[in-house]
Amino acid sequence: MGEKIGKITEVAGRVTGDREVEAKGRVEQDASDPRDPTPNVSEAEVEGETEAVRREHHDID
Repeated sequence: MGEKIGKITEVAGRVTGDREVEAKGRVEQDASDPRDPTPNVSEAEVEGETEAVRREHHDID
């Protein structure tokens, strides 16, 4: 279930243009564990992924 929630979060971020939400969704998907439906993600992980997302969308060089 955590993977599905992460995917929904990622898509919501993409649709709204909120790169941080999109990145959080990606991190949640990577951290998903069927035994733990609520993945624990750190701010550092989200910040790192936010930079990657912004690069993909050409928001930064």
